[in-house]
Amino acid sequence: KVSYANGLVCFIGAAFDFPPTIATYSLLSQKKCESIRCSISTDLSKFQGYLSIPETIKYPTANNRYAFANYYPPTNKDYDGKKDACIGLAKPPLLVKIHGGP
Repeated sequence: KVSYANGLVCFIGAAFDFPPTIATYSLLSQKKCESIRCSISTDLSKFQGYLSIPETIKYPTANNRYAFANYYPPTNKDYDGKKDACIGLAKPPLLVKIHGGP
């Protein structure tokens, strides 16, 4: 949800390397976003080796147009690629999230 009043936009935002936070942005001064309250600690160092860094990909669609996506490659410093005896997988599971866009 985004709220707007007196040139100030308030929203909940996040990034691959920053947890969800309530933030503000001034449309008038166009200053850097200010974090008001974060959902968890912003120290993500303990998750180093588990957080995937997204890569933007472009792929063709109908009528010579293109669509764009963020690809998050599997990232797990504890995963060794050996076949799991319990579930029989040699590859990590794939998680796909889509939205109705735009």
